[in-house]
Formats: sequence, C-alpha cells, structure tokens
Amino acid sequence: RSAVVLWEREVSIIEQFVGAGRVAFVPHGIDTTFFHPGNEQREKMSFLSCGQYLRDFDMLQSAFLGIQKKHPESELRIIIPKRFLEVIDLSWTKQDTNVSIISGLSDEELQSEYQQTTALLMPFTDSGANNAVMEAMACGCPIVTNDIGGIRSYGGGSIYPVGEDANELVEIASK
Repeated sequence: RSAVVLWEREVSIIEQFVGAGRVAFVPHGIDTTFFHPGNEQREKMSFLSCGQYLRDFDMLQSAFLGIQKKHPESELRIIIPKRFLEVIDLSWTKQDTNVSIISGLSDEELQSEYQQTTALLMPFTDSGANNAVMEAMACGCPIVTNDIGGIRSYGGGSIYPVGEDANELVEIASK
C-alpha cells in the first residue's frame, strides 16, 4: 500500500505502482560516531575508491590517469573484497606503482583510509544510497563522483560537485 525509497528520484517512479503520495523518501544513515574526521593526511595527493557494486571501473581508470597527468605523484588506493578481484578487470593497476589494491580491512582500518585520503574517487554506473560516500563524508573526505542515480539525494551537486564524465572528474579532483 505504500513504499519507502532511499533516494528522491525514485519517488515518482514507485508512485506509479502504489499511488500518488504513498511513497516516502527516507535517507540512509551511517554511524557518525564512528566515522568522523581524523587528524592526519597522506603526504602525497591520494585518492580512495571503495567497493565493487555499480562501480564504473572504466571511468575510474580514465579519471585517475587524467589526474596523474596533472599530478604525476598521485596515488590511488582501491579497497575491494578479494573475491571480486577474479571478476573485475583491474589489470591496468599492475602497471602503475602508485595504485594499490587493498582487501580485508577492519572497520578501524577503513575509517583510517577515509580520514587520510585527499578525496574519494567513486564513479558509478548507477547509485542509490551509498555507504562509502556517506562514510567518507562523515570523515571529512571530499567526494569526486559522477551525477547518476541517487547521488543528489546524498549531497551531490549541493555539498560536493558532480561530473558527467572522466574529464569532469579530473577537473573536480584537481581543485
């Protein structure tokens, strides 16, 4: 008879099935007591990408290579569950000593990654409520992502700029 959605763009779509005025947007939340800003940053310009679901790894590669052209010493740390390394093609990362693939972090280690990085570089193929974006924001980490799915319901375009393609992400990351 009614529905709850996690991003505003979906309200009108779901209303077609349950009726006008019967769909509520309820923002997704994270633990802001645990995820909070830290005191240290990495020496180098560094970017963090987390997870695998709905991630645009082709855009990630293009954006990071563009960032490296402007900032050659930049590093990228990709946090991804080990089981997905056999499915997702990250072979391009082996050619770059400034790219690290990390798996199996504790919550405290993940928190530290968010707190120390220059920005979260997270292009998506689609997105709704995304834990990594919200956890990074809670840690004071700037967000570099594309304008897709529910990103605008979680600060995209108002709290942090969003891009349309890899070139725009490079420009956002370079500011």
